[in-house]
Amino acid sequence: MVWPDKAALLGFVRGGNFTDEVPKDFEAPAEHPQCQRRVASVDPTRRSDFMSTRTDDPDRAIHLALLPFRLTG
Repeated sequence: MVWPDKAALLGFVRGGNFTDEVPKDFEAPAEHPQCQRRVASVDPTRRSDFMSTRTDDPDRAIHLALLPFRLTG
């Protein structure tokens, strides 16, 4: 069994309505040509998950977690 590679992307939101901004700002991974699918999330304002493939090894999966953070101050 091949375990998927794992990666995390931290997204920082400054200003605006956090709940409205997060879905708009974090659609880029879903639009990437290597993205295979978006994994269902209970609350996308807390975390979004995607399954992608590697350019050098298309048979190996990458599990990408997007974690949004609100910047204040």
